[in-house]
Amino acid sequence: MDFELREPGSEDLPVLRNIWETVFGKEDASIFFMTYFGTGSCIAAVTKGILSASGYVFPVGDLIVGDMVLRCGMIYGVATLPGYRRHGLGAAVVRALIKKGYETGYQAIILRPSEDSLFEYYNARAGFNDWFYAKERVYCKLSTEKPGTINATDASFNIYSNTITGVDIKIDQITPDEYSSIRNSLLRGTPHLKHDMRALEYQEHLCRIYDGGFYRILTPSGTVYAIIERQKDSSVYMKELLAPGTNATLPDDTAVLSAVSTVFPMNEYIIRTPVPYNDHDIRRFGMIVSPFIDSNTKIGSMAPWFGPAFD
Repeated sequence: MDFELREPGSEDLPVLRNIWETVFGKEDASIFFMTYFGTGSCIAAVTKGILSASGYVFPVGDLIVGDMVLRCGMIYGVATLPGYRRHGLGAAVVRALIKKGYETGYQAIILRPSEDSLFEYYNARAGFNDWFYAKERVYCKLSTEKPGTINATDASFNIYSNTITGVDIKIDQITPDEYSSIRNSLLRGTPHLKHDMRALEYQEHLCRIYDGGFYRILTPSGTVYAIIERQKDSSVYMKELLAPGTNATLPDDTAVLSAVSTVFPMNEYIIRTPVPYNDHDIRRFGMIVSPFIDSNTKIGSMAPWFGPAFD
């Protein structure tokens, strides 16, 4: 299929929005285009005069790697209309976005594949390498157990209304500005994406769509901080859970779940945290292209951390 690539203009916004809504749905379309369309860069594929695929690369913050601070761009929202797929449009858009990102001045360009199978796709088609990693734990309520019992693959946890062993727990919502300051302090020493305020405010808007936000959670074993969303499938997703120290040993999940369940009484809880390189549950999470980063080089004991990826 013959196509050409070009940078669309504001007159193409209705068509670009239609591509977005067709592929991703309408829930966050308005927020995305208000936040990033005018300030980022878009590349579109045009087939016989029709905009058939599009994608975006925009500033998302700095990549902190040891003593290096790299200006970072993020590729996001790559979408191809049904009927135009499997003809290389998406891969061509991604390659053009990388080129555009370097021309813009980004020293590193990152993305979060929406499916595990796409890690190989982006590596083969666009030269991205695995670099960010995470740990995810899933806890489910069992109807056969007493009310409030949470089950994981290796343990069960009792969820109480607002106390554990007589000690009060508390969960408070905080602003993106507060969260940003705390987050940067907690991740000191870990290679990570330091989101700029636009990115965190966009993430907060996404959380609001799903009745979530940024939270401080006080538990008997310590204070943690989390970005939380209520998913459509009756689950609660802690997209980032951070604690003081190395994050290798977080406060007991029992305490965290006890606090979160008072605000989000759901049947399933998913917790995503940073992970040491030697953890057996390490899973790849995000990818990178950068002349400054050797993806095979390990820095410190913790794997590079992406954090909220607008997923």
